[in-house]
Amino acid sequence: RRSCRDVGAMAWELASGGSKESGLSGLFRGASLLSRQGEAISVLSGLKNRTALLYFASSADICRKFTPQLRKFYELARENDDSIMVIFVSDDETKEEQLAFFRGEDMHPDWLMVELLGVEDIMDAFEVKKIPSLVVLDRDGKSVVDGARDQVWDMFQAHRKDPDGLKAAVGKTWEEWRRA
Repeated sequence: RRSCRDVGAMAWELASGGSKESGLSGLFRGASLLSRQGEAISVLSGLKNRTALLYFASSADICRKFTPQLRKFYELARENDDSIMVIFVSDDETKEEQLAFFRGEDMHPDWLMVELLGVEDIMDAFEVKKIPSLVVLDRDGKSVVDGARDQVWDMFQAHRKDPDGLKAAVGKTWEEWRRA
């Protein structure tokens, strides 16, 4: 069995038609990236010089509880570094459910969504066992952080009443993830 650290460039082979391209542009080749307004976004322009967070989620209650935390993490990280990009990968069963959750108030307006039904192969490739899950990809499309969702969740629990501590923790964590 392959490690999730080793599958980045080939994880989306089914969606990409067997693309051999490397990096994030190869990873998303063949799948559509959409903005919240429904615009198709070029992978090259949307992910150029970015560190991507794949956010595997659905409209389930637990995902609705985590999404505002991820949004706040994203906003705090972007204050000092605009290389972060969140890409929503929906596990909802219909396109309508996917779009309804993606366009909801908790999602950040800058995030992108992979327009794709049946994400089981992608989830398997990144060893996603539960949702919500967060996979941090480097610029080559390799998973570089274990337990990212739990790190974000724990950070918010530890700094519930300490906004300055939260901001510092997000900055430190993002810097570690970006350099991983």
